[in-house]
Order: sequence, then C-alpha cells, then structure tokens
Amino acid sequence: MSNPNSTQPASKGEYMTRLWLGAGTVALLAPFVGKAFHIDDPIFLWTAEQIVQAPADFFGFAVNWYGVSEPMHMINKNPPLVSYYLALVGRLGGWSEISLHLGMLLPAVLLVIGVATLAREFDSHGVAAAAIVLATPVFVVSATSLMSDVSMSALWCWALVFFSRGCERDRLRDFLAAGLLIGLAALAKYFALALIPLVILYGLLRTRRVGRWGLSVAIGVAIVLAFDLFVHARYGLHPIADVVGYATRGDVPFRLSMGQRAATGLFFLGGCSLGTLYFAPWLWTGRQLAIVVLVGGLGAAACVSSFQDQTLALDLRVQQAIFALAGVQLIALALWDVHRTRSPIAVLLALWLGGVVVFAAFTNWTTNGRSILPAVPAIGILIARGLLHTGRLRVAVVAPGVAVGLAVALAVAVADDRLAGAGRDAARRSALQAPVGGVLYFQGSWGFQRYMERMGVQKLELGKTVFAPGDRLVMPGNNTNLVRIPPDRAKRVSLEEFGTSSWVSILARRRAAGFHASVWGSLPFSFGPTIPERYAVYEFKAAWAPERRAGRRVKARISQED
Repeated sequence: MSNPNSTQPASKGEYMTRLWLGAGTVALLAPFVGKAFHIDDPIFLWTAEQIVQAPADFFGFAVNWYGVSEPMHMINKNPPLVSYYLALVGRLGGWSEISLHLGMLLPAVLLVIGVATLAREFDSHGVAAAAIVLATPVFVVSATSLMSDVSMSALWCWALVFFSRGCERDRLRDFLAAGLLIGLAALAKYFALALIPLVILYGLLRTRRVGRWGLSVAIGVAIVLAFDLFVHARYGLHPIADVVGYATRGDVPFRLSMGQRAATGLFFLGGCSLGTLYFAPWLWTGRQLAIVVLVGGLGAAACVSSFQDQTLALDLRVQQAIFALAGVQLIALALWDVHRTRSPIAVLLALWLGGVVVFAAFTNWTTNGRSILPAVPAIGILIARGLLHTGRLRVAVVAPGVAVGLAVALAVAVADDRLAGAGRDAARRSALQAPVGGVLYFQGSWGFQRYMERMGVQKLELGKTVFAPGDRLVMPGNNTNLVRIPPDRAKRVSLEEFGTSSWVSILARRRAAGFHASVWGSLPFSFGPTIPERYAVYEFKAAWAPERRAGRRVKARISQED
C-alpha cells in the first residue's frame, strides 16, 4: 500500500478499487436486506408514505408513538430528506423490507467510497481507511436500518471532499458543490450542522483568509434557514430549536452523572469501532504504546469505577475496561496526529472526532451507536494516516485488522437483526391472540408497532382507550413508552419468548447493553449470556382507563429483566 498524492486525479485503477469497495459493501450488507423494521424505522417510513400522498406536507399527519396521538412534527426530530428517498424507493419497488433495504444500500456504498476519496484528499490511504470503516460494528448495524445516519455521514464526507478540493485549487464549482452537500447533509440529520464550524476553521487554517470557500458556508446556511422557515410557516415550530430542546430536555429519566456520561461516551466510541484496537502495536512505538496503555488503563479504571453504584457482573466490567481502552487509543491517536503534523487536516480530524464524542456523551439526551457513527470516517482516516507514518501500512497488517473488525461487526449486526426479527415474529404471533368478544390492543413502539398496526391491532392510547372485561393487551417486555398494568385489573394469559443472538446482547438492561439508547446500559453491546425477548398477553377482568399524565410524553420503560 502506498500513500496517494491528493493533488493528482484518481487513476483508472483507483476508480476500479472504489468499485470493488462498493461491491464489497453490498456483499457485506446483502444478507440483511430482509431485516425487520426496527427502532425508529417506522418514523421514517410513515413520513415517506405521507410524502407519496402529499409531497409538500411531509409531517402532515398524526401518530401514536409516545402513548398519545400527536402531530408528526412533534415526534419526528429528523428532517425529511431520507424519507423523500424512501418514498422514491417505496414508490418504485414497493414497501417491503427487502425493497427498502436494497434502496438503502446506495447511501452505505456512497459513505464507504466517500471515506476512500476523502482519505486520499487528506494524505491518507483510501482503501485502508474505507476498509477499516466498513469493518466497524456501528457502520454495519446502522447500514442495515432505514434511519438517516448513514445518509448524513455519506453527505458529510463528500462535502468535505469537495471543500478540500476547493481549498487546494481555489475552484468555485468545488465550493458550490460543498455548500450544497452541507445543506443536504443537514436535511438528512440536523447534527450535520456541525460541519459548518468545521469547514470554517479548516478554511481559515488552509487559506489564512476568508476567500471563496465562504460560499460553501453561505449556501449550507441558506439551505438550512430556508428549510427552517418553511417548517415554521407550515407547522408552527422552528425545527432546529425544537430538536436542540429535545436533545437537552431535563425531564427524561435515567440521567447519569457527568462522570458516567463521559465513561459511556468512551465505552461507545471504543465499542462501536472495537476492531481498531487491533492496530495498536502498529500505530505506536514501544514507548508510546506503553504510555497509551498506561493512560488508557487509568482512564478505563476511572470509567469502570464511575459505575460502582450499579451492580454489574465481572465480565461486564472487563468489557467496559476494554471498550474504554479502545476509545482512549482513538482520542490519543487524534491528539498525536495534531502534535506530530500541526496540519489543518489533523486539527479537522481531531475536532471532528472530539465533537462527535462530546455530542454523543454530553449533549444528546442519550448516547447511542447512531450518534457515534459520524466519527467513524475520521477514525478510519486517522488509523490509515498513523500506519503510513509508522511505515506499517501493509496488507499483512491491515487485512487481519479488518478481518477482526468484521468478525465483531457481523456478530453485533446479527444480534440486532435477530432482535428486530423478534419484534416482527411477536407481532405475527400476537395477532392470533385476539379475544372472543373483546378487543386486542398493544403497547410499545419501534418496529413492533409497525407490524402490529399493519395487522389491524390497536395501540393503547392514554386518556382515550378504555379496557373492558375480556379485552386483551399485548405487552413487550423490552420496549419503550410502556405503562404498567394494575395487577387487580388484568391477568396474564400467555408469555412467549423469542430467541435472539446466543452470545451478543445489543439492548438488554441486565447485560448493560444499550446500542440504541444508553438508558438500557453503558455499553453499546456486550458478549456473554443473553436474555430472550418476552411478550406477554394480559386479559382484563375489570374495566381500566389508563390516564395521560400531563407534562410527560416519554412514559416509563419496563425492561424484561425488571
């Protein structure tokens, strides 16, 4: 592997290499195209279905997500660009899991090729950086969903590609393209607004003045402001202010201390890119590696000790330490790159990585894998830059590291696939539990809700639903937006278990695994004994009308381990 020259156009061979990267991405993700709709997929799907009916009124409908029927603009904290794309896919190919997941292969391919192209611009090795990204658990899991994170990350990388080229050649068309892509990235997910201060700083460091690169910033800001004004005129709220308020809201339960949030951020950073720990011996000299291990060990000990108030098995504490060590190495690598090169590229990569981690750990209402994903391209580029610097960027080094990463990534992705499948299977089985002479209801959200409603089952609505004797309610054991049933009003008539992965937990409170929300656990996933998904059916023996509690939209979560 050699260091490409970023000032030269890509050769035919490099284009072929990127074609192979795209093919490899498709091959990796193809086994998951039948994956059940999962977590927030329904929110993007409902919006896409609305767009087909009324393209300019994307949030013009109501949905019961938090236990009460509310307008979609109050529920969906994501802009609609990805839903427009899903609307096109659904219109052309149908709304099945296979059709929609096939459509979402395109953003995944664009992200991987974008990383390779950006790495080349940033004096790194494109294939190595892209392969490292491809082999992270957070990429594979995120790329097998219908949510917006992969699309936003792809647009983010390509925006930086064109901005970097513009700064290198002072070419107007590159700055125009970068500005458009910045705006589109923000319309895929609001977090892409973080690109604006990044490109401003990078432009100043590269050119030492405000030049034509300011057009990129102006175009990106104009697109976002135009969208904000449109949404305000249509739905009466400013979406950016609304999403900031949601991310920092103080009424969400399960808040952690600042130390625990910092530790969780490190656990997620290291765990979501766990295979990168393999490269440590090739990234550092012997003395540097000793320092990294010492500092990482102290940091890991501090992170683990911050959760002393929680009862965790020894194996989980060991995994916390390993994940923290992996996270510390990545932060150390970014800082070392800045110290070593003092270059605008190194500063950009360090702020890129650090900004994502700070947001995921301290700004967002919960840490999750999706909030770590935008940092993964920077991680891949940093590792490839580090291997180039040490002279160890060889196939014999990179290939085993990618293989280790893929093994972990596929294990985690299979666990998430089976978790999603449990919700679909439970919905199909639960629809057969309709009572004779009564009504069948359910509670819970995520993909389970999508499947239950498609089968005609009503969702419990606080303040409106009135259960009569003989009615039944399907209750997931591991879901969100649940309310407890008074024991004197109903009895459990059945309890079914659905198997997931036999050795990887991705959303299990007892196993400290919270990939989709750290309120489940401080680790993105954990290895060891797993717990099956449980769905209970209750039959009411007395009338019950669950009340809506004022001021609380997010209801209590009941974990199956409680």
